[in-house]
Amino acid sequence: MRRTAFLIVGGKVIYLPKNSDKSHREFAKEIGIDEKTFETLERGYFLKDKIVYFHGSDWSHDERTVAAAKKYSREIMQYCKVERAEIWCGVIVGKVGEIWSPLNHILTIDSRKV
Repeated sequence: MRRTAFLIVGGKVIYLPKNSDKSHREFAKEIGIDEKTFETLERGYFLKDKIVYFHGSDWSHDERTVAAAKKYSREIMQYCKVERAEIWCGVIVGKVGEIWSPLNHILTIDSRKV
């Protein structure tokens, strides 16, 4: 299963092309986002049952990241065609090519429940 990666730019979720092997940084550069701006953007991915948000070169998170997670997760779930997702912020950095473990569980959204 491949990730669905995204950037949040100007209040909009911009998805990397499906099946893209590009990094968030490569994609941002391709669409005209400079390095300084990129470092401030919230970004992340959906994989299996998790949406993971982070920012910066250290893949960290703060209150802005948590706010973005709460604001955009339902939209991302619709795009990914899932009814339930765990929402996480930050990752534990690992080796390139591995799936890095999410750091902080923020909430779980289940659209099947009222």
